[in-house]
Amino acid sequence: MLGFIISVIGFITIVLFSIYFGKTIKRETRNPKEKRDDILNKYKLKLDKKLANLDGQNRQKEKLHQLKLIAKELELNIYFDKEESKKAIEKLAKEC
Repeated sequence: MLGFIISVIGFITIVLFSIYFGKTIKRETRNPKEKRDDILNKYKLKLDKKLANLDGQNRQKEKLHQLKLIAKELELNIYFDKEESKKAIEKLAKEC
């Protein structure tokens, strides 16, 4: 009987803690478009940084290499489907 009472008290305590902390913890939520834009901006900064000190043929080779890596990463990203990935790579290629 005592074990049952302790179990009920423990259960009630867990429920109260989960209710309290569930309400107090606020998560930052962004819509998928904002998240995609943020991801693309980070890739653009990364690409600009990699290409900053290069010129001519070396720049083109490195740009192509980096765009291929970014394309592979975007294929695995849940925020981008195949068509959006393609558009994103085209946009990055034009901007850099």
